[in-house]
Amino acid sequence: MHNIVHVEIPTKDVAKAKKFYGNLFGWKFRDFDPTYTLFDPGRKGVGGGIYKVGSIPTKSPVRAYVHVASVEKTLAQARAAGGKILQPKAPVPGFGWYGAFRDPQGAEIWLWQRSRRRR
Repeated sequence: MHNIVHVEIPTKDVAKAKKFYGNLFGWKFRDFDPTYTLFDPGRKGVGGGIYKVGSIPTKSPVRAYVHVASVEKTLAQARAAGGKILQPKAPVPGFGWYGAFRDPQGAEIWLWQRSRRRR
């Protein structure tokens, strides 16, 4: 109960966003209409939607974190695909690492990598 069940990402171009996130995370998509697509991260991850907006908010008030195998590698891939690094890989001692990027259209995405051992 009270788990996050759905996350939405704003975009100015749904098709470009699908290509970016599909390549970066391997997400699968199901179009609802031309302005909205659902994404499925597979396994037990939380899915969500990508929705069309007129302009991207300059600062996201809520942070959604995508679990990745390597924050550093994913940030490098995001930058190579046209994203901008907002937060380089940083530790959360005893738990893991985080980082963030802005996608090519301006949406802010945060990353999480668990540490192998827990205190």
